[in-house]
Amino acid sequence: MDKLSKKDFDHFLGEKQYYDSSSDKNRFFKKKKGMRFMRRLVPQFVTAVLVFSVFILIINVGIPPLSEQGQTDLEIDPHLKNQIEIAESEEEMDRILEEHLHGLSEAREKGLVKEVNQQYNVPDSEINLRVEEVWVTDEHMHLMYSLPVSEEELKTSDYRFHLSELYIYKNEEVGNINFPHHRMNEVHLAGILFEDRMYGVYSTQPLKTEGSDSLKQYDNEFNVNFYLNYFGERLLIDDVYLPLKYDSSNYEYETMDVGETFSFEEEDLGEIKLDVESIETRFDSEKINLSLRGEEGINVKSVNTRFGDQTGENISQLSGGEEFTVSLRDEIMKGDQMPIQITSIGAITDKRLEFNLPISELTDRNDVKTSINVAQFKGNNIYLKESSFVDDELRLLFLSESGESEPNIKFQLQSIHQFPFNEETVTGNILRIQNSEGDNLSEDYSIDRRGDGGLVLSIPTESIGEAERLFFTIENLSYDVEVDETFEITLPDNQ
Repeated sequence: MDKLSKKDFDHFLGEKQYYDSSSDKNRFFKKKKGMRFMRRLVPQFVTAVLVFSVFILIINVGIPPLSEQGQTDLEIDPHLKNQIEIAESEEEMDRILEEHLHGLSEAREKGLVKEVNQQYNVPDSEINLRVEEVWVTDEHMHLMYSLPVSEEELKTSDYRFHLSELYIYKNEEVGNINFPHHRMNEVHLAGILFEDRMYGVYSTQPLKTEGSDSLKQYDNEFNVNFYLNYFGERLLIDDVYLPLKYDSSNYEYETMDVGETFSFEEEDLGEIKLDVESIETRFDSEKINLSLRGEEGINVKSVNTRFGDQTGENISQLSGGEEFTVSLRDEIMKGDQMPIQITSIGAITDKRLEFNLPISELTDRNDVKTSINVAQFKGNNIYLKESSFVDDELRLLFLSESGESEPNIKFQLQSIHQFPFNEETVTGNILRIQNSEGDNLSEDYSIDRRGDGGLVLSIPTESIGEAERLFFTIENLSYDVEVDETFEITLPDNQ
């Protein structure tokens, strides 16, 4: 075989190829100059790509994404930082949740917490709501969720981004239910910051039928609307599926009888008896059932109580009748005895106040008459400060002032209007206003509260007619009395 020359190598390897440029069959010739240009450009292009990659790498290393940054190193508004907790790991976040949601740890162990891990997107937005877990009892539904958060949002003093409303519908057994929002504000926690999301808990009352009966068991396909508060803007995620399952047999209470009765004397109330009837316990909550009874003519309507330690954190405001049920924290129930301190009692008396006002003494339709005492209750003087005819109305300004015998009681003529004079309160409802002919004016008058605590009663002159007097009846008088009584309850042996 003849020795190949450099020209032959060039011919076969393409380093230098020789073609007849005039030949129409040479389809490569027209790309010849472009190919040479590309060979010179490729090294420069590769170099540029490498330089750009190194630049991006430096940027990413220098400013890592929020999810990779140390949570404690973030720049967070001081006010917001005081409201939230910051978790560095999933374990720490679970610990915070279990610390603020009593019974959550035990519910997880029993398999009663449903992992959802379902994401719902806000239409036409990059915002998404992720439901992490749902825990349902016969008292609450706790929905644990998360929302995205950015560094810029964490720097704002008015951070507001949370699930504000939950609407469940399209279920034959439950019907349409609009749940109010009880965020983690119940435990003074606005949220938990973990990586690039803010975690929160939405707590509601349990699911109920139209007859307000709590459902004992359900495992249905619920459709929901989520409403988000995004810095004051209301965002809607509508008609999405939320899996919910609940069986009340997992939440049965064990009832233990206590049967202790305590009594004490109070100057304004007479003898008050406190009956501690029973204690109900289960893994996620404890209840104590008690009642307060007053003497004849006194109905206890509310009570402030403090259980366990005396830090003031365990005060319960109870109202609605003589029978009360108090939900307690688990740590309060430890030990053989538990103190109950009663700090105030609200009572309703069957006493009526009746008074009448002559029209001639109220006003001569030109001048304003002042300072007419009309009634007294618990040392409070109720008096008419001003009366006048204005715009075809008789306007009466009532005020209350405390007498020396009861400096801590104040009076109001209607329960929605309060005279802010002292620490304790006396309330009442105006049941009737009649003219001298016996016509009932109660549907005609209106009541307005003034900034100074005055109560303005406006009665149309046509309703008064030619009457010479107006008759007033005040009933359902109630008042709060400060109490400082402490009792030791002996807890049942099987507690």
